[in-house]
Amino acid sequence: MFEQTRDLVKLLGIAPERIRLAWVSSAEANRFAEVAQEFTQTIQALGPANLSQARQASHAT
Repeated sequence: MFEQTRDLVKLLGIAPERIRLAWVSSAEANRFAEVAQEFTQTIQALGPANLSQARQASHAT
């Protein structure tokens, strides 16, 4: 299911790095914090999403 979502995101012109799936147990608070911090850093490095370009790309198909 996640791969289908990633494919859809790509089709819409959105960087697939903007979604992430990580399995973390409720007993893994430190792991959850690490995953959240890592993902936040990734999104910040990507900068703002240009959704108007993505919207145009999806209407072009």
